[in-house]
Amino acid sequence: MVNRNGFLSIGIIVFIGGLIVLSAGAGIYFYGRSRTEVPPAPALQTVAAPENENLFLEIESQLQMALKSGGITPEKYKLLDGQIQKLESDGADPGKIKALRVDLAKLEI
Repeated sequence: MVNRNGFLSIGIIVFIGGLIVLSAGAGIYFYGRSRTEVPPAPALQTVAAPENENLFLEIESQLQMALKSGGITPEKYKLLDGQIQKLESDGADPGKIKALRVDLAKLEI
């Protein structure tokens, strides 16, 4: 341990240094990456905003009423088409948009 001059022996210093290197390596091994590495960003998911869902339900309801009554005015058609375009630009579900467009196309103007 301590030699005659009061200094730690070289063997102990090398041993302690080796432990430090091993512990740092183990940290990288267990965590899978260094602590300074930035984790990947999560995948972007489209989530329907509540106001978009409400607008979708409103348009769907209006289209169903119009289909039952036989048609709509040109002004109402333009209004519904504009609302569907807004949903598209907001990134709403393409399947729902397609269903609205199919119903809109069935209407007599």
